[in-house]
Amino acid sequence: MYLKRIEIFGFKSFANPTTIVCNRGITAILGPNGCGKSNVVDAIRWVLGEQSSKNMRASKMEDVIFNGTDTKKPLNLAEVTLLLDNEDGSIPLEFPEISIKRRIHRSGDNEYFLNNRQCRLKDIRELLFDTGIGRSSYSILEQGKIDKILSSKPEERRQIFEEAAGITKYKQWELEASRKLDKNKENMNRVQDMFREVKRSHATLKVQAERAEVYRTIRDEIFLLEVDLQLTRVKRYLDTRKAKRKDLEKETGRVEEYRLSLEKIRNKQESEMSMQREIEEELLDIQKRLYGITHVKESKLSQLEMLRERQEELSSLLGGISERFTRFLEQEQQLITESQELENRRVGVTHAVATNLEVQTSLHDQYNGLQEERAFAHESLEREELLFEDFGKKLMQVQEASEELTAQIIEAINSGLRESAPGETPLVECQNTIAKRIELLKSLLSQSVSTVQEIQGSGKSDELLKQAVDITEKGLSALESLTEEIEDLYQSLPSFLVDLLAPQGIFAKKATLQEEVKTLRQHEDVSREKIRTLRQQIAQCGERIEDLAQQRERLRVEGAELAGELDRLDLSLAQVTQQIEDAHHMKTSLDQEREHITQQLQKNREQMGEMDQEWESMTQEEHTLQSQLEKLRSSLNQVDEKLEQKHSKIALKQEQYVKSQGKVDRLSYELETIGHELEGLYENFEETHSRSLKEFDSRIFSIKTEGLKEKLQKKRNKLQGLGHINFAASEEFKEVHERYVFLDEQLKDLEKACTDLEAVTKEMRQTASEQFISQYQQIQKNFHSMFRRLFAGGRGELKLVDPEHVLESGIDIFAQPPGKVLENISLLSGGERSLTAVALLFATYMVKPSPFCILDEMDAALDEANIGRFVGVLSEFSENSQFIIITHSKKTVTGAQSLIGITMEEPGITKIITLKLGDDESSDGKRLVMK
Repeated sequence: MYLKRIEIFGFKSFANPTTIVCNRGITAILGPNGCGKSNVVDAIRWVLGEQSSKNMRASKMEDVIFNGTDTKKPLNLAEVTLLLDNEDGSIPLEFPEISIKRRIHRSGDNEYFLNNRQCRLKDIRELLFDTGIGRSSYSILEQGKIDKILSSKPEERRQIFEEAAGITKYKQWELEASRKLDKNKENMNRVQDMFREVKRSHATLKVQAERAEVYRTIRDEIFLLEVDLQLTRVKRYLDTRKAKRKDLEKETGRVEEYRLSLEKIRNKQESEMSMQREIEEELLDIQKRLYGITHVKESKLSQLEMLRERQEELSSLLGGISERFTRFLEQEQQLITESQELENRRVGVTHAVATNLEVQTSLHDQYNGLQEERAFAHESLEREELLFEDFGKKLMQVQEASEELTAQIIEAINSGLRESAPGETPLVECQNTIAKRIELLKSLLSQSVSTVQEIQGSGKSDELLKQAVDITEKGLSALESLTEEIEDLYQSLPSFLVDLLAPQGIFAKKATLQEEVKTLRQHEDVSREKIRTLRQQIAQCGERIEDLAQQRERLRVEGAELAGELDRLDLSLAQVTQQIEDAHHMKTSLDQEREHITQQLQKNREQMGEMDQEWESMTQEEHTLQSQLEKLRSSLNQVDEKLEQKHSKIALKQEQYVKSQGKVDRLSYELETIGHELEGLYENFEETHSRSLKEFDSRIFSIKTEGLKEKLQKKRNKLQGLGHINFAASEEFKEVHERYVFLDEQLKDLEKACTDLEAVTKEMRQTASEQFISQYQQIQKNFHSMFRRLFAGGRGELKLVDPEHVLESGIDIFAQPPGKVLENISLLSGGERSLTAVALLFATYMVKPSPFCILDEMDAALDEANIGRFVGVLSEFSENSQFIIITHSKKTVTGAQSLIGITMEEPGITKIITLKLGDDESSDGKRLVMK
């Protein structure tokens, strides 16, 4: 199995549909920084199920969708497809090619497809278990992941070993089995709690159900006794109703007679009442007219009073308007005077503002001049500082040259001394020997002189003088011999010292350099003095600039205050002008209002005259209607007397009718009550016993009423003696019994399932442990071998942190490059860490090779020699695995069979160029084929 093709659309910088054809062997991806090489790795990891936006170098997962450029609009989705060759059946699907696709929308929705059929991410992950392919497996390695593998905790780097050992699926199955086991145990605990509760209810309900059965038997007997008792009451009600119906028929006839008499009297009364209504209507009409006239008179009187009050108000208002007119005239004159004063003040403030601006301009010119002077001083200071720095550099160079000459002098002396005499220090020995001979010569001379002096002073004999001469002679001979020896020693002194002390020798050069150092130090002192003077000048300019700035600020504040004062005067002047205009408008308005009030006064007088005439007319009409009203009242009194007589007759007949009707109503009510009682008796019985009493009507004539109540009471007492009865006990017992049996079976099933899951989990852990140990030991051995090969020596080791628990134990990595001690990988250099990761990768591939492997700049930290070994090993493993490597190394590219060029012809949009290096039949080399 290998990766045949990658199809990308809308993912990061891949704005256009892009297909990357991947060949077997080694494929190198080349391109400048920032063109999108790492986006290819991100696309592969993303389609394999990466869920962390941080690992995708994004703030949220939707950011992987192409976001647009200056010339191309953003897209609404991203899609990546991997096409895998499955001819060897590595993936357990009956398809020669398998495509895995992932799609994301701007809404954040993700879709996964397997052979273009939508599926879950879990399905894809389970399909790729233990194949070496996955978002976090060893099939994708980059610089960041190398650091994560090598620098992370030992427990966190197990994943590579588990993937290689093929136990990932076992661990996943074990995890699922553990989850199911925990869930089953939780369910079993719940079922046990329910079973205990149901078991308690089961025994209790069984007793209650038996008592309920006895209760039902007694209750049925009581029911039949209550039926007979109720039927006795029904028979009594029926007999009473029959007698009441006869009395009702007699009384109903009397009511009908009284009704006919009342009807005749009321017909006569109706004609008289009709006449009464006509008179009352006419009387009412006149009263309404009188009321209307009275009401209108009152209204007119009120209006007239209002007109008089309005007349007084208008007269008073007219006087007030005249006073206000005079007051506004005086106010207008005052405002005109105030406006002239404000105008004079404004002219003075305007002149002060102009003076302030002239002074500010003068200070501004001085400020700019000082700024230029300080800038020139700054430039001079910078030049002098550069010159001072040059003197310092030259002085340092000359001093270094002088020190080098000193070292050369010492070396020349030592070298000359080593060549001129034997031994380690010939000059020192020669000097010591000469010193000793000179001391001896001094001692001999001193002895000779002392002897001669003693002889001369003592006046001794000739024999003694002869002895002294002999001694002196021997001493002089020794002196001659010592003198020759000292001369020889002096002649043996090194001749190279003459060369060193020659006029053109090294000591002369040393003196010249010392003179040059002295001259440079003098120049340096002069430059330092100039720098100090320029800095003082800059400081003085800064102080003067600060003073001018303060003066400018003070003048600016004064100018702002004057401008504010000018604005306030303009505002006051505008307000006074507006007040003058308002006063003028108010005078005009008051003049118009005075004219309007005068017209209203004249109109009000006319209305008052018209109302006086209307008042006289209404008073005459009121007297006429009063006369008509008196006549109608007299006629109405006569009709009322006749109606009163009719009312007396009707009242007598009505009383008789009411009494008789009352008897009818009472009898009807009693009959209705009996009917209700019967109906209530039947309803109560049905509500109480849920059966109709009418079912037992046939028993009504065969009932024996003697001792019926006593029998009923005995049965009730017996029923009461049973105590509290659960009437639903039988049904509840039946339900609880069924639940009891069901929960018992469920509990047994869950216990069996837990036992089976524990056995399966134990078996899977055993299998996974054995398989992990076997593969781990092989990887451990391979790692040591591959480490020595890549490092050309040294030692690499893998160790389990907790060998007793291999499935949870962390894994430590130790490395000992050649010439170093064995140490933890955290102390290695960048190149050593990369090479160690490569050794671990290939050690894993020797046990379980991944179908394809993506390496993102794995060789970035390697030197040329290590890259050569890396490419050599990579070529060997490419026979069984497909390698796609992103690199900038020319040496790595030489080992690739295919090249994929990544570029950006258009900014922000990645473009792919595929090149295949094939054998050229016409030459011994390779040829470059563009795909």
